[in-house]
Amino acid sequence: MNAYTPDFPLEQATKSNVGTADRVIRILAGLVLLSLVFILESDVRWWGLAGLLPLATGLAGSCPLYVPFGIDTRCKGHCAAADRAFIRSE
Repeated sequence: MNAYTPDFPLEQATKSNVGTADRVIRILAGLVLLSLVFILESDVRWWGLAGLLPLATGLAGSCPLYVPFGIDTRCKGHCAAADRAFIRSE
């Protein structure tokens, strides 16, 4: 038996927990930050590498920092019901 057992399994940490809008925002923010590496000329440009984190989590659709807090920005059925209600009202 391992001396260290995490509070949540690895499968839960890699499960999809990032919704569509969240993913789009993360990917765009990541690309903007990464562009700083090519645009800026001082040593500050290397801060643009921080864009790899939101870009990676946006592309993967999973944010490990969301897991301990129980955050899940995916649509869980209420979006489909709201879409159906919107279509009927037109």
